[in-house]
Amino acid sequence: LALSVLKGMVQGFLVTAPAILVMRFVGDEGALGAIQGISGALTAVLVYVLGRIARPQDRLWIFLGSVLMFFIGTLFNGLLFSATGVIMFVLCKVIFQPLYDLAYYPVMMRTIDVVARIEKRNEYTYIMTHEVGLFTGRFLGLSLFIVLAYCVSENFALKYALVIVAALQTLSYPLAKNITKQTNELETRH
Repeated sequence: LALSVLKGMVQGFLVTAPAILVMRFVGDEGALGAIQGISGALTAVLVYVLGRIARPQDRLWIFLGSVLMFFIGTLFNGLLFSATGVIMFVLCKVIFQPLYDLAYYPVMMRTIDVVARIEKRNEYTYIMTHEVGLFTGRFLGLSLFIVLAYCVSENFALKYALVIVAALQTLSYPLAKNITKQTNELETRH
């Protein structure tokens, strides 16, 4: 559940933050589409290659790389807080998302399968719990942004809320590593 809350926090920001930042600093939403299109094409090739050559034990390394890429992108945005910083953030974000999902969903689905088999419960119970975690994370992430914007300033929220969420997201790597280890142990015992 904690891993899905962390993922949800990022999802809440990635829907709105790039558009707000691009409109503020670049001034043209078409630029956002061009940046995301170019990055998306490069990422599609990267995900295809990784999907072909990566082994299941490589997932955590892919996971770590994606989380670090997101954190670096938010640092570019927070430190530069300019059109260049926004473009670097969006590039990192577009690379982060598919790599993160490439590693996240197999870990999550395998855990659900193993635990459901051991507890003799329906997999949908765990999928529903996962969705509740995602929605909770989205709520917490967007609440963080609103509180920072209201209590400090909108610029502060645009600069640092993403960095805070990305820093929290780095906790997902040791969490995913622990979940994978526990799932492996449960699978060998049952």
